[in-house]
Amino acid sequence: MYMEHQERQLTKEYPENKIFETIDCIYNFYDFLSDCPYCCYSNSPYEIYPNINNYIYSSIRGTIDSIKLLLDNAYINNAFAIVRKYFDEILTDVYMMVYCKEHYKWDPQNIPFVAERFKEWTNGIFKTPKYENLKKYFRRSKSYSSLFEHFDFDDRYSKMRDFLDDNMHINSFRLMINNANEVFNQHRPMYMNLLDTYICDLFRYHFASILFLNPHFFMDSTIDDYLCLGLTPPVGAENIFAKTAQQMFDKMIKPNKELALFLKDNVHLNIDCEYE
Repeated sequence: MYMEHQERQLTKEYPENKIFETIDCIYNFYDFLSDCPYCCYSNSPYEIYPNINNYIYSSIRGTIDSIKLLLDNAYINNAFAIVRKYFDEILTDVYMMVYCKEHYKWDPQNIPFVAERFKEWTNGIFKTPKYENLKKYFRRSKSYSSLFEHFDFDDRYSKMRDFLDDNMHINSFRLMINNANEVFNQHRPMYMNLLDTYICDLFRYHFASILFLNPHFFMDSTIDDYLCLGLTPPVGAENIFAKTAQQMFDKMIKPNKELALFLKDNVHLNIDCEYE
């Protein structure tokens, strides 16, 4: 016979923690991307493997939802472990985008070569490079290094990754007990706030990378709407920044003025980014 769980020892402030709002916003944004028609329109690999980006973002949306489900039950240690998975999903997506740009942008004749890498990855033959090798690859990239230098992967993100690994491998009792929701835990709010910081940092990096490498993913649906009606889209429609993307830009990117202005200056979309 299964024993009934003891009542969860959570404060009344627990469900009001800012992380729940953060997760809802990020979930909704990946939902937007998973249904975005422009994720299908890209360079050669995406033409050969249509909708691959929609599927990637749908999967990541599921990861964010998993974090929410764990936090609803105060399984904070498990939530950190899933954030570690989110970290890897982001790196894999960014690597594929950079790889495509590096080989296709400078030589469109590389279509078969780039497509083969995507085929190997989709079939499980190719694995994403290790973390340290990815950092080196991103720094060498002519298409991406200028954005990558805005993110501190040698210190901030590496320390984050180490802490997430500690949670994954249960490297301390203090981390393990974060899963015991029937136990009063005075450190729970601190870990919730840290989790929020990590998720925001990872999403900020992912959002900026997608916007920089594939800005058309963030286009307003005007072109698609006109084409569906058999009409010619208005001039400049390809530069309209989707409202959903603008809202997330304001929330996640704009507080970092240097990063925000860099993206505004290096992306063809009409991003609203004014400072007093």
